[in-house]
Amino acid sequence: MLNTRQVVRFAGMAAAIAVFMPTLAGCGDRSEASQASHDANLAIGAMSGGSGAAADHLTTIERFQDANTALSQSGLDGTLSEKAGAVIMSSWAELGLASGDDIYINDLEIELSARAAAIRTELRSWEAYNARAAAEEAYDPAPEVATLDRDRVEIETRMEAARNAKNSVDERISTLESQIDTLADQARSEREQAAKLELQAARLSAVAAAQLAPQIQQHALSAEKKLLDIARLEAKAHQLQTEATEATLNFNMFNEQKSLNEEARADILKARDEARAEAASLRAKASETASTIRTLSDQLLAFREGKGADESINELYSTQIGRLQSALSSARQGSSDMKSEARIAAGSANAALADALGKKARSYSDLAALFSRLADATPALPDNDWYATQASNASGVANTAATESVESYQSAASEFQGVRASGEAGDLLAMLVEHLNARAGANSTNSSDDPNLVPSD
Repeated sequence: MLNTRQVVRFAGMAAAIAVFMPTLAGCGDRSEASQASHDANLAIGAMSGGSGAAADHLTTIERFQDANTALSQSGLDGTLSEKAGAVIMSSWAELGLASGDDIYINDLEIELSARAAAIRTELRSWEAYNARAAAEEAYDPAPEVATLDRDRVEIETRMEAARNAKNSVDERISTLESQIDTLADQARSEREQAAKLELQAARLSAVAAAQLAPQIQQHALSAEKKLLDIARLEAKAHQLQTEATEATLNFNMFNEQKSLNEEARADILKARDEARAEAASLRAKASETASTIRTLSDQLLAFREGKGADESINELYSTQIGRLQSALSSARQGSSDMKSEARIAAGSANAALADALGKKARSYSDLAALFSRLADATPALPDNDWYATQASNASGVANTAATESVESYQSAASEFQGVRASGEAGDLLAMLVEHLNARAGANSTNSSDDPNLVPSD
């Protein structure tokens, strides 16, 4: 829209025309309408100085307010041209005040953008927490545990086989050892018998001793035979002892495998429990984030309404658009006696109104886009329906404002097209009309294609 500097320049020109017209008409004293224009001119002229530069913002608004006050009296007397000049001047004063509203709106829009960015950051956190939680919850150790359980059964089967083999060998060794002990006792008994007979023979005559010799030899041979059997059984026991050692080693190996299997199973179950705990923690954080998003969203809407802010941006848009509509009405009232000046003022008011409506449409479109994004969050936020409703409401306002903006651009083009001018001024007006028509077409296209501007119910 027209900035304050431009409005000061145009308003000063309009004031000068309105004040100068009584002199052209030969009137010695100023009429009420002429005096009002004069006072307004002084207020606006105080802002421009020699170079035409606008004063500071607050002073500028005060001057436009002074000018508007001077021109707002109803029933001012004067010629038709003087009255027309006064209402046109009033139109420019309203434009000036509206340009002041735009500065406040810009400041609030910056704050709204920061608040919306904070909400989007929280939304990304919501989706990230839930995505990570889903990943943790997706961890299913059941197949691994089942494999380990099958392996453990096989290991235990092999352990049992090794244990049985060891027990069998131990039994056989025990039997052999028992046999060896028996044979050893028998061999000792035979040797003792042989020794007794030898001692007895030593006391007998040679003939009697010769008769005992076969018995002595029989006992000695029996002892030797039993000792030989003991050696054979000991060799067999030694062989079986090797088998027992191998069975023990196998059992210990399988037992170690079982321990490793149980450790692996315990680690997997621990990882499962940790994943579940982490998922629960992430879900809790996501829940807190969802609450934060709703709080920030409520605060954003409250901020738009003026709660917690010096101004309500919603009311500022209404005030600004109301001023511009009033400016347009004032400009049209002067059209019968100052047609060109009135059309320029009306065209300027329409153009500024179109800009303001377009800005309002973008503001509500951004709001609709934000709430649509919240409504489409994955997974859905707890207040999903509420966000969708806010998006729909904002879209309705945005669509209406966009449509009215297009109409105002078209009206502005029509007003400037009706101004009679030739030469360079005519060329500039033609370029302005082309520009406004282009803006109307662009806004019309954007309002129909923008996915954020959803038709309201």
